[in-house]
Amino acid sequence: PAWTLPVQAWAPPSRPAAARFTRSRSPRGGRGQCRGVVRSFHNSWGWIVDDATGADVFVHSSQNTHLADIPTGATVSFDLAPDHKGRQGAVNVTVLGGGAAPGLAFRPAPAFAPRAYAAPPPRAPAPFPAYGLAPGAMQQPAPRSMPKSGAKQMGTLKFLKGDWGFVVHPSMGDVFFHKKDSPTITEGLPEGQHVSFLVVPDKDGKSKAVEVQVCANPPAALVDQRVTGWVKSFKGGWGFVQSDSFEGDLYCTTRSNPDMDPSLEQGDTISFEVKQTSYGKLEAVNVARA
Repeated sequence: PAWTLPVQAWAPPSRPAAARFTRSRSPRGGRGQCRGVVRSFHNSWGWIVDDATGADVFVHSSQNTHLADIPTGATVSFDLAPDHKGRQGAVNVTVLGGGAAPGLAFRPAPAFAPRAYAAPPPRAPAPFPAYGLAPGAMQQPAPRSMPKSGAKQMGTLKFLKGDWGFVVHPSMGDVFFHKKDSPTITEGLPEGQHVSFLVVPDKDGKSKAVEVQVCANPPAALVDQRVTGWVKSFKGGWGFVQSDSFEGDLYCTTRSNPDMDPSLEQGDTISFEVKQTSYGKLEAVNVARA
């Protein structure tokens, strides 16, 4: 047998009415008229508590130009109307009377009372024992480290008188030397002469310089001077040159020497000028075959 089921007509569910902006009727039957109490009003805007719903209704003086001010706690009548953004607000607000309602009056914020500033207690200095010193003792500078044994050091001559003198090391400062440990050193060397030497400890454990020898000036001492030298290496538009006039290598590039002979090879004799670039580096410029 065929079975049939009863078909019930479908109806959309009912939507509960919004309670926030439910309009109330005035006792005189004015259409859309609401009543409420001003909860707050400050700087041309505020809120009204709707008697019918208990919801807050926004109110602004731009929609109620007939009112200069709305006293807080006053009983008012008003209509609900959307603003330019579609939000409901109170319009046609009329003050019906009444004063500040209990609990609804605007309460200004309490006056700010700055707290008295109390400076933190001064921090006590660390006791001397924390630095390994006895009270009243003067802290001595850290001992200067001695360069690696056997490594040649570079410096300048500071003083030479008789059989002894001092050289200046970049990190150690003044280092004593004696001519018996440096037989090639002779009288008459100018102060500031570039020298090479080894640093070793003496019998008391202090540093001294031995094998002090006169060496050529560094390239920085020959800036804007033309010297003769040779090509150490050159490949791919850059390389290095050397000279008996200074210690070390000098950078060379075709960017700084657009007229340089491209056929220069390692060992070729050349002349060049020592120049300092705008960013502080030294280069060989105006390179030409000697």
